[in-house]
Amino acid sequence: MRRLYNAIRKLSGKYSMPEQPIKDKQGTFNTGSEQQLNGWAERFEELPNRPALQDPPDIQPAEMNIPIKC
Repeated sequence: MRRLYNAIRKLSGKYSMPEQPIKDKQGTFNTGSEQQLNGWAERFEELPNRPALQDPPDIQPAEMNIPIKC
């Protein structure tokens, strides 16, 4: 049903994607679409560039393999 109503809204010209503001580093909300895009780009640049853990968790291997049926 959701897809049907979205298609009707798009065809009638009353369709708009809701904008959800995101916070920047200072804690203020970005409401403009250009500001939001810059905010998302900033977040995704930092995400994979985090420092490595100082003390990695000590995870022991499993004692037995569990059969998985595909």
